[in-house]
Amino acid sequence: MALPVVAPPRSHLGKDQDANTRLGRAVVGLGLTGLILYLDEDRVVKVAKTYTLDDFPRHDSGYVEYINDANRESLRREKRIYERLGDHEGIITCFKASDYGIELAFAKQGDLERHIKSDAEPQSSVKIRWILSLTDALSYIHSRRVFVDKIALRNILVIDGELKLSDFRPVIPIALGRRCGHNMRKRSDRQD
Repeated sequence: MALPVVAPPRSHLGKDQDANTRLGRAVVGLGLTGLILYLDEDRVVKVAKTYTLDDFPRHDSGYVEYINDANRESLRREKRIYERLGDHEGIITCFKASDYGIELAFAKQGDLERHIKSDAEPQSSVKIRWILSLTDALSYIHSRRVFVDKIALRNILVIDGELKLSDFRPVIPIALGRRCGHNMRKRSDRQD
């Protein structure tokens, strides 16, 4: 499957990403802090978005380096989450991860938001299977003491007709040995 080399608008693309597109890596996804680059028909790599001073002409180099460091740290945190979660059928497959990038399965069918808009409505049995799959995946994620606070259709990918959760940034990892209480009502009912 040959993808064209596509670059996002210059305002969202730093020098490192220019190098990636020149190396023949198509940008297949663009987020706040990272880019998804095409590797082959089965794999992509998520890398931190970095900028040059040219991208922020009204700011000094300290500001640009702060943004770049924050994006790199976001990628490192997400890498640790994938390592903690390991393999699970309701989570996008992470083949390997480093501080440079996270190599993931390529969701050729896109995200659930686009799938809903462009494809025919699935049969009830498929919808039920999807709901159960997502429930199981979220239960597993929480059992690994990871609190996901960004559940959105764009972060649910479709691979071979199955749903996979992705984009674990930002999330809140909780110490693995910590027991989480379920009596949140007392806290929310308090009048301060």
